[in-house]
Amino acid sequence: MTDNRTAAVTGATGFIGKRLASVLEADGWTVRRFVRQGKGAGIVGTGDLATADSLDEALAGCGTVYHLAGHAHVTRNAADDEAQFEAANHIATRRMAEAAARAGCGRFVFVSTIKVHGETTDGREPFGPADAPAPEDTYAQSKWRAEEALRDVAAQTGLAFAIVRPPLVFSGEASGNIARLVGLLRRGLPLPLAGIANRRSLIGLDNLAGLLAHLGRAPAIPGVPLLPHDITLSTPDLLRRVAALKGASARLFPLPAGLLEALLRAAGRSEDAARLFGSLEIAADALPAGLGWQPRPDGNPLIAASPGRRLS
Repeated sequence: MTDNRTAAVTGATGFIGKRLASVLEADGWTVRRFVRQGKGAGIVGTGDLATADSLDEALAGCGTVYHLAGHAHVTRNAADDEAQFEAANHIATRRMAEAAARAGCGRFVFVSTIKVHGETTDGREPFGPADAPAPEDTYAQSKWRAEEALRDVAAQTGLAFAIVRPPLVFSGEASGNIARLVGLLRRGLPLPLAGIANRRSLIGLDNLAGLLAHLGRAPAIPGVPLLPHDITLSTPDLLRRVAALKGASARLFPLPAGLLEALLRAAGRSEDAARLFGSLEIAADALPAGLGWQPRPDGNPLIAASPGRRLS
């Protein structure tokens, strides 16, 4: 008999999965942490999910499956990237969903990506769940194929499922370009970024984990993709808030954003330019009204970093 308070979490040692497992256990769940290699209490070593042959047994008795495992890193070898994305994101998701259905699991929660909708909202309205998918890179395309595979399995088996497409997830520590820029600010260097007027949606790690946990205990789960966020900021505002969290001042001054973007692109940093200057915004009403969940103001350190700001 399936215990609806037992959850399987793939990618349980990852950034989101580790936090989700802790949140579930604090809420009284028994968690099976699915990892590529490992053993111990509550640990399920599966090997490669795309080829593992013991998934049915590992999932027996689980009420909810949270599938977070996948491949996101891009290398310089496009062919290798495509093969890894296909196996780790698409095929593994299909096999996990099929195994969950055979094992009698009650529901399947899949963490996809906002990039399924595209890379930018420049020149258009913010993304919403009714927007047609338009994945551009191999990573987003593999996540879209994974979503389609999950829908196919659900249609054949009746497996209840939810798809979550989060934007950038923030936990208090910046990464990538933002981390590098904040490092410069902490050394007292001024940056010519005050003139950037883009809009990028984010979600705090605790808020995303809270939403995922809610989907495991809610009486019903929605039939539309979920696009969660808890704040929308420009690049300068994001830098100011992250710097404030680090106890630093953000010394920003304006230069024409178009000029700065052109210089980055000329230097072969087109992807960096897109992230710094482009918008990727989620609509304020993207989550269904009857979902029964709202982000918490203390679920994202960026919100508290600017007193008086409301969730956007």
